[in-house]
Amino acid sequence: MTPISMDDDGSPWFQYRRGQAYWQRYGRLFVQESNHLVATLDQVEIANRDLIPIPLRVQIQETKQQIEVEQSAYLTILPGIDPAYQNAFFKVRFQEMFRTLDKLNALADQFASTLPEEKR
Repeated sequence: MTPISMDDDGSPWFQYRRGQAYWQRYGRLFVQESNHLVATLDQVEIANRDLIPIPLRVQIQETKQQIEVEQSAYLTILPGIDPAYQNAFFKVRFQEMFRTLDKLNALADQFASTLPEEKR
């Protein structure tokens, strides 16, 4: 992966190039990987519908919705933002996606700890 240069020469062209570099570097996370994660959560939910407690099912739904919101924001809003603010916008979107994934992970771990050892 090509490192992103942070040598800001102050030009609008630099800001544009840096924004393009971020898109190339992280765009896949917000497009293909997000779609794959939502599909995986769908499969887990369908395959284990009777086993998953309601709070965990609700969190799975909230996580899928949050992923879709962050993906949409990244794809539709980021390109229209002034390049000088794209880094801050990207950082917030990235943090929000991982915040919701962390919440799901904690709830899933809590549920797994209640299962017998052979079911984990």
